[in-house]
Amino acid sequence: MGYDVIWVDDSKKNQKLLKGKNLIFAANMASEFLINNPANLYVTHNIEDRNFKEAENVLRLQVKIVDSTGDPLDDSVALYDSNSKTLFQPWGIPESEDTWLNANQNPGKTEYWIGSIWNNSLNQGNTEAVSDFRLACEDIGFKLKRIGGTRWITKNGISSAKAFSYVNQSPIGAAIVGQWQKEKGYLPCRIFKNVAAGMIPSSNSDMSSIFGDIGVFNPNIAELVTYVSSLSPKEKHNRVKSAQEKILLYKYESGIDRILQVINHDF
Repeated sequence: MGYDVIWVDDSKKNQKLLKGKNLIFAANMASEFLINNPANLYVTHNIEDRNFKEAENVLRLQVKIVDSTGDPLDDSVALYDSNSKTLFQPWGIPESEDTWLNANQNPGKTEYWIGSIWNNSLNQGNTEAVSDFRLACEDIGFKLKRIGGTRWITKNGISSAKAFSYVNQSPIGAAIVGQWQKEKGYLPCRIFKNVAAGMIPSSNSDMSSIFGDIGVFNPNIAELVTYVSSLSPKEKHNRVKSAQEKILLYKYESGIDRILQVINHDF
């Protein structure tokens, strides 16, 4: 996007780099040595330190869910709450559109799941839902196979191109979420990545706020799988093309543009 960027490790020796007048992006998992220099503007995610939480030179980023408040900035679902100086955005897609794939006209019988199957003490994960997805796939002759995440997320993950290739061979490509994410209206990166990989938007959670009636959204996973598998190649092609137009608003560049829009207007 034409901006000079310096990646700074979270270490005490690098605090000198935070002096001056800069735009600093920081998240809680790498903020032990983060200092608030009043000359800087900060864009933070989940940093609870009171030096940032109560500061006027901080734009806070949070994931968009049903409880998010604020005013729209554009045609996306993002909201900006000027009272708390919080920008709520969903996840998005880092890969440029020249790497996106068309719908596969002859998908295989293996449903590839790229990334984690997990849960935690708050039951925020997807283990139970993915188990139901696996059974639903098996009931109509498909096999679910999990492959580790991409290098965007894990150091030893597969490339984005490889992930797209696997997903593109899948017969369904659904973004299955757990109960917590479904209730919160959480929009995972998986829905954007799968659409970019040539899959129609489909999930056991309602994501029509982005895709409207282009997608297939049904809390009954077995019905979801059966319906998506019944769609004709032409129908899938048309829906994928329309869905990929929708996710242009959720490219990382678009998300950064919204951050800069807020900063230029409110800081």
